[in-house]
Amino acid sequence: MHKTEELSNLKFSYFHMPEGSSPVCENENSTIREIFKNDVNFLPAAQFLEMMNFIVNPIDALYSVHKFLLSINKGALMHRLSGTEASFNDLQELLSFDDLFILMLGVLLSADIPEFASITNFIRVYSPTFCLSNSFDYAQAGIESLLVHIESLDIEGFVNKSMAKPE
Repeated sequence: MHKTEELSNLKFSYFHMPEGSSPVCENENSTIREIFKNDVNFLPAAQFLEMMNFIVNPIDALYSVHKFLLSINKGALMHRLSGTEASFNDLQELLSFDDLFILMLGVLLSADIPEFASITNFIRVYSPTFCLSNSFDYAQAGIESLLVHIESLDIEGFVNKSMAKPE
């Protein structure tokens, strides 16, 4: 079993999501995959990731990652606004990297992308190292850091730490 598959079967409550910017979990036994998969605000982000299964050009893959990141910001904004109209300042606001990163993980775990590591390595190896736009550089750094995080994560330790009650 891949680490992403193991992580996707963990309870949503184990993950420390940004308050107000993430999906609401009404059932404490729901997995992170179920919660994000059923959230309409983050569904487009998962779809951009799933598109990467069919992309053969690294620049197109980076564009898909870029759209994935934008969709996560939009989904978080929709959760923060809860149906109210967005002001100009609301639209200019971005998530902190910590908040964006945990939401990226949640969306990744909800997406049907069985070869995430292979696709990320494809982007790393075949993307130009110079002359990428800032948006694509950021997208590449984000997706590569997500892979490094998943590969280095001790799932058993993560679960034990998440289950421990704060003193």
